[in-house]
Amino acid sequence: MKKKVHLFVVFVMMFSMIFALSGCGNKRSVTDEMADIEETGGSIGENGNERQESGESGVAALEVPNERWKETIASEGEHPVEVNISVKPEVPESGTLKIVELTPVSFDAEGRKMLMNQLCDADNIRVLDDNNLPKWYLEEEIAEYEKDISGSAGEGGSIDPAVTEILQRDKAQLDSAPEEGAAPTDYEQERYTGTIDGITYMFSFHDNDHLSFSAPSKKDEIALLGKPELTEDCHLERNFGLPEKNECSMSQEEAVLKAAGYLSNWGYSEFTLWNVKPLSFYAADTSTGGDMTWSEGYEMIFVRALDDVLVNGDPYGDSRVEAITLALTDKGIFSGSFRNLYQMNEVIAEEPRLLGFEEVKKSFASVLAKHAGADEASESISLDKMELTYFPVADHEAGYTLLPAWKLYKKNVADEIESIFIINAIDGSYIFPAKDIDIP
Repeated sequence: MKKKVHLFVVFVMMFSMIFALSGCGNKRSVTDEMADIEETGGSIGENGNERQESGESGVAALEVPNERWKETIASEGEHPVEVNISVKPEVPESGTLKIVELTPVSFDAEGRKMLMNQLCDADNIRVLDDNNLPKWYLEEEIAEYEKDISGSAGEGGSIDPAVTEILQRDKAQLDSAPEEGAAPTDYEQERYTGTIDGITYMFSFHDNDHLSFSAPSKKDEIALLGKPELTEDCHLERNFGLPEKNECSMSQEEAVLKAAGYLSNWGYSEFTLWNVKPLSFYAADTSTGGDMTWSEGYEMIFVRALDDVLVNGDPYGDSRVEAITLALTDKGIFSGSFRNLYQMNEVIAEEPRLLGFEEVKKSFASVLAKHAGADEASESISLDKMELTYFPVADHEAGYTLLPAWKLYKKNVADEIESIFIINAIDGSYIFPAKDIDIP
């Protein structure tokens, strides 16, 4: 069956990595290493860096300078590059950071049931079963396929036989199709419909760690917008040109408060706003015969905060980072997503001793010399952002551990990360590189 494409699209980049936080001897877990740090108050990190031995711990002992760190480092990899660093390090206002064990929340059958019942009125949740699709779904899919076929024929293009076959199958099922899907019994399916504030949405689960939802049809999408001239025949898509004027009656602050209210009602009040931007659209072939570009509403990204410190300041920097996205218009929620949720477990250390800033610089210099430029086409990299944050690290035994981490990176004018390097803020070990990350 052809997959329906809706306006809200989330690209999830999956990275499979194993991290070794012990430099010698038998393989040990992150939990073991952190227990040693708490007990001894300091040791030698895997990059040969000595951890702090002073009486102070946490952010207060870092001695982060007020001036910019400027340095040029030549990498030693297969494709050597010159790395130009010019950053003003950002540290959280919180005086201490923690180390916490994490358990990923799986969107298996039980996880899907839990999340759907958090978001929706339980009495209105229905299954979208490919073998027994409801009439409204088939009618829209038939209209969509017929439009595609008509367009291809009008342009002299060929028609995919598979499309014709699916269209015939949908038409054959239409007369006997139920008006709506059945209530779920086991939550083994990946697609559902449900209502939030009386509005119906289609919910799609992906890879047991990601849920996205949006209006189930073009007609329903248009109903959430304030443009009466839009018709179901128009071509409608998200636009990232971001027109200056926002036609939403809500201010940005009001939209953020409303979104935060949804999260609180759903049980995710510990998430905090990371980014907000206008919700913009492009429509062609409207009833007026012209094209339209406009902003109407806001799209907000929320990430977990632990004592007001964000868990990785960029939710697109790694597929393991939690993020909740909500797009709102005056009519209600336009779309949303949940991905990579974690359960916070035991606090391993309340105030781990962090590397002093001079040692942090040495660790980054070592990491960049070894790893920068491995996939770079250019002869130089410029890094202009640096933050102390939290980052979830894979543990051989315990699953994941949330650690204080330094992030050094570069963003382009489109707010896309071009290069990023992350090190453990406790021992300076290399955690994560990522390049050319696509941001939806």
